[in-house]
Parts: sequence; C-alpha cells; structure tokens
Amino acid sequence: MSELTDIKMTSDLSPTNNEQIKFGHKNAKMAFYLPTAPIIPTDTELTLADTSKIIELNGNHWRKIFTIMAKITAENSSADCWKKRRADLFTTKSEAHDSTCLIINSAGLDPHAEVHILCGQVTYERLQHSIETHMGLNWQDELTELGEKQKVMAHKQVLIAPYLDYRQFPNQLIEAVRDYLKQY
Repeated sequence: MSELTDIKMTSDLSPTNNEQIKFGHKNAKMAFYLPTAPIIPTDTELTLADTSKIIELNGNHWRKIFTIMAKITAENSSADCWKKRRADLFTTKSEAHDSTCLIINSAGLDPHAEVHILCGQVTYERLQHSIETHMGLNWQDELTELGEKQKVMAHKQVLIAPYLDYRQFPNQLIEAVRDYLKQY
C-alpha cells in the first residue's frame, strides 16, 4: 500500500492500477473509500494535500468529490467552514481525531479509522466480503437508512454511500450523514 502523503504522485495512479493507495493522515478517524484515483502527470511533485492543484489538473469531478467529503467532515455546514476544510482535507498537520483519509482500491477496511464511508457500488462490491468476514456484519440486520430519494445504508460506523457526485449525493443526504455521524 502506498501512502501519498509520503510519495510523489505519478500517472501510474490511473484507474487501471489495482494497488491500494491511501491519501491523508495514516491514523485518520474517518476513511472514505473510492474505486479510482485522480491522474497526475509524472513530472508533477504534488501530494493530495494540494487539493486545489488536484482539482485544477483533474477538473470539476474531483472538486465535487472533495467538496462532498469536506461538507461531511466539516465542523459545521457553513460555506466558510467546508471551504476551509476542503483546502486542508488531507493535511497531515491535523490531529488524528478530526483527520480524514481517502483510500483507493482498498482490499479491506483501514484498521485505524473509526468511521468508514464506502462510496459507490464498485467499492461496496470490492469490500463486501471483507466487511462481512472481519466485522461479522450481516447487511440484512440492523441497517439504518439515511436519506429519502438517494440513500446511505449504515451499520454503526460503516456507511454504504453513493458515489461522491451531487446527483447521487445531494446536500440533503450530506446533512443526514452529518447528523448520523455526530454519534461517533
């Protein structure tokens, strides 16, 4: 597993590379799991902590992903708060209790994280067996449904969420997830 806070990002982080990659604080409290990483030119010495540069290089899609992550993890839902949070979403300067990581192509849940948000069907399918085996979790039991139209299924600190796109993850769903996570 690579931790991108410690290495240079290169174009070999394309969606076809199946290596697990972790961005952010190695002992993060909250882990987001996605199936694909942003693509960075090999001549760039960026880390994911440079969210504005990642957005500039990868476009609106990654701005949306980082914005939804920031809105979920920000101290409150004010625009000033989540915009500041988006700018330093993956800095390693933050304390572990309020830090976030993003894991691409994960084969299992991060052992350090307390909250796990699996984003999208591909991610859920990839991690389903691992979750059921290591957590003894039966998804037919004890699920909390968050949201009305678009939904997040939650069992304690494991959330199965739509992919981080506003069409699938609107502000109402972000607020429902924020409210749910206050207990953790």
